[in-house]
Amino acid sequence: MCQGTIDSMTLRSGTGDEVAAAWTAKAPIVSGGVTTFSFVDPGPDWSAGSPAYSSLDSAKSYTLQGNGCEHDTVWSTQYVDFTTTMLGRMKPGQVRYWVGTNDSSTKDYFKVSTVAEFTATACKAVTGSG
Repeated sequence: MCQGTIDSMTLRSGTGDEVAAAWTAKAPIVSGGVTTFSFVDPGPDWSAGSPAYSSLDSAKSYTLQGNGCEHDTVWSTQYVDFTTTMLGRMKPGQVRYWVGTNDSSTKDYFKVSTVAEFTATACKAVTGSG
């Protein structure tokens, strides 16, 4: 987390607001905190929400985003768009994340890197600082 606090993650499918899956953090993730989880097995720090994750459809695109806590709803994580093809090209230990927007086209850009590079640089893209 670069700023604020989140307590849930939402996976949306397609171009609309269809919620494909959701997860809830067992404790809020605060500014400066880092967390990971698997869609299938969220691990000890997360629990499956509603709807529960079932699978990804190769014909759809997805958006994953962290959501602000009930007491701090002004914050959310930067979203990340992906498809199953994009995920299939990634190696274990890699993460895909937002790195900026082209001002002339408003196109968002994403990068795939190691978790270590992500934790060292991602907040610079979002907040303009370290």
